Amino acid sequence: MPNRTPDPSLMSATIDPPEAMASIPGTWRVTLSDLALPEGGIVRVVLSGTRGNPGDWARPQATEPQAREYAGATCNGDASVTVTVPQSEQFRGAAVDLTIIDAPLSEGDELTVVLGDTSAGGGGSTPQSFSQPAKAVEVLVAEPAEPDAHRFSR
Repeated sequence: MPNRTPDPSLMSATIDPPEAMASIPGTWRVTLSDLALPEGGIVRVVLSGTRGNPGDWARPQATEPQAREYAGATCNGDASVTVTVPQSEQFRGAAVDLTIIDAPLSEGDELTVVLGDTSAGGGGSTPQSFSQPAKAVEVLVAEPAEPDAHRFSR
């Protein structure tokens, strides 16, 4: 794969289902495609916490699949993905980080994060407690620069 900066503006994203009811737990699949990213790159899916994206969506977790707020992810290409949740000192809102491992993410691959994954018995993800018809789910992308030094772009 040529060494180039990914262009997140070319990425496409879908959310299924496309709506959430305030405070009612559920499961949402965010599928990202048309994004090439080298091994070690990170895709951050932000539910709330950035300027212009207020909310009290429950903070995801990626360590207990049988518990509420569990987030898991898959990739349909050669790459694999690990899911982590940025610590509150790193990011104050609700977000998950998807780190690309084992191979680069190719433009034809689909990366899917499942918010509120119930496949292991978890209780879903709890959306924010107020209605927001034009709620943003932001996707930020960071290429690996140096160990532990990522710079996210929209």
